[in-house]
Amino acid sequence: MTEEYEDRLSLAAYPFPELSEMEILFPTIDTDPVLLEEARRRGFYRRKTEAGRLFHQVLDYGGKMVYKPDTDRAYLDRAVPYLLALMRSITPRHEDKEAVCSMLIDELVSRVEPKE
Repeated sequence: MTEEYEDRLSLAAYPFPELSEMEILFPTIDTDPVLLEEARRRGFYRRKTEAGRLFHQVLDYGGKMVYKPDTDRAYLDRAVPYLLALMRSITPRHEDKEAVCSMLIDELVSRVEPKE
């Protein structure tokens, strides 16, 4: 459920910030303004989407995100640490965090396996 438009940002080419192990374990990162604007343009801001449901499933109940098999490994290696840190960060407004994480989940995740 993403809206199409002409100057769509390529998330696969986006320079996600490199995070230290401490920044991943104890995240206080804020939402990237460029990614937040892109999430708004794609229709993820304050909207119920399948990716938003998966975001809440992982955030509220835990589980393992299963990544789409055709996704470039280098893209996953750059985007997933940011996604996981942002999901756990207490710094951003919840709706901002949800929009950006849902957008990334939409591109990267095929399903979430429940926590055993």
